[in-house]
Amino acid sequence: MDAQQQLRRKYAGKTIVVTGATSGNGQALANLLLALGAVVIGLGRNVARLAELECRGGIPYQLDLSDFAAIDEFVTWFDLHYERCDGLFHLAGTTLVGEAGAAEFQAFKAADLDGPVRLAEGFLSTMNRGATVAMVSSIAAAVPEAHGLRQYAEVKGAVASWCGQNRARFTASGANLMLIAMGAIATNVGRSAGLGGAFNRAAEMLLPPPERYSPQILKDAAAGKPASFPGRFASLTTYQNGTCQVRVGRKALVLALEAGVWFAHLGK
Repeated sequence: MDAQQQLRRKYAGKTIVVTGATSGNGQALANLLLALGAVVIGLGRNVARLAELECRGGIPYQLDLSDFAAIDEFVTWFDLHYERCDGLFHLAGTTLVGEAGAAEFQAFKAADLDGPVRLAEGFLSTMNRGATVAMVSSIAAAVPEAHGLRQYAEVKGAVASWCGQNRARFTASGANLMLIAMGAIATNVGRSAGLGGAFNRAAEMLLPPPERYSPQILKDAAAGKPASFPGRFASLTTYQNGTCQVRVGRKALVLALEAGVWFAHLGK
């Protein structure tokens, strides 16, 4: 049995919720799950792209992860329409380059940490035994000293810490809590964050597309791993005791991320 057949055997007919399903990593994962025969509820903010997801066979739901009341409403909606859930993959994410003011930082934290945690907690009692709750973080959490990424790394590190602190509790409920320590991948996150020009051109030219790594994420989830490391440079890191750590090549990783920050500033 090849890898694709194994994934189909695991996910066909399963009910999976994917955040960020209208672009980037979330869209790539939602498309793969649909191809594998899963029932995919795709969450996102872009109405037009949610309509495209519906045309591909997905079930669209418009949701802003920084809106906690809307998250609670979605949990109630899901409970009314579905008996149980087999997977919740948080792949919605924004970026934060440089030092943000208090309001901008809190908005970033709400969308990338507080909202996803609230949704994960809301779904815990709905999860089937053997289900996966996957939370996206970043390898930047391993090198908070990288210039221009302190606040971004702080929030992504908090995601990793939350996963470490709560993994045993989720396991006791029958669900695997998995961290996704995302490496460098060509997505449209730069455009959504207001970056453009050189940053986005360089990302599209030099980095692999998210479709390359979606099978890895699903394979790691199926194996019950505590963490998945998709993307370029992710192999330099590891996840231990609730923290992302550099395994080898710390200086090279810092330089690579700082180069991304430099391109981001060029694009503004």
